[in-house]
Amino acid sequence: MKPGTLSSGFLDQACALQDTVLQDLTRRGQSHFIIPRSRAYFEKHFEPPHAIAGIFDGENLIAQALFHFQEFDMPDYTRMPTLPGQQNGDTFAVIKGALVHPNHQGRGHMGRLVGSFLDWCRENHIRHALSRVEINHAASLYIFEKNGFTVVNTITDARDDAHVHVMHRVI
Repeated sequence: MKPGTLSSGFLDQACALQDTVLQDLTRRGQSHFIIPRSRAYFEKHFEPPHAIAGIFDGENLIAQALFHFQEFDMPDYTRMPTLPGQQNGDTFAVIKGALVHPNHQGRGHMGRLVGSFLDWCRENHIRHALSRVEINHAASLYIFEKNGFTVVNTITDARDDAHVHVMHRVI
């Protein structure tokens, strides 16, 4: 199953997948670094310069990730003055809200979403790909490292006090 770019017609399914994943984590008593996104936040990401990728099982959305063209100050996001290999005029993007339905985890969908993000970065001439990954989420760390990302900083996220690795890859 290859990720495809979602249109705004999938807004309800994107919101429902987020709710399902959050409910499952709560039910299992697992801590997580998932900041619930509003409908308006999803709507914004259906429009360029952003994108949302999704993977389907039949007609059901089972995995998704938001590709965010970075519009805000990089030191605020990374807590670093510059990134490795950074030059004046470089462009940045962040993969956010990468979620896989609980019944479909462990099947490589997250890796496909990260690969799709890197393809999107290349197509949009993005030089730096970024993500924040909860420090205790070994599977996510492995997937990003397997796709060429490295940890460039470890921070506490001001929104929810989660300890996260800032991961980076030059495209």
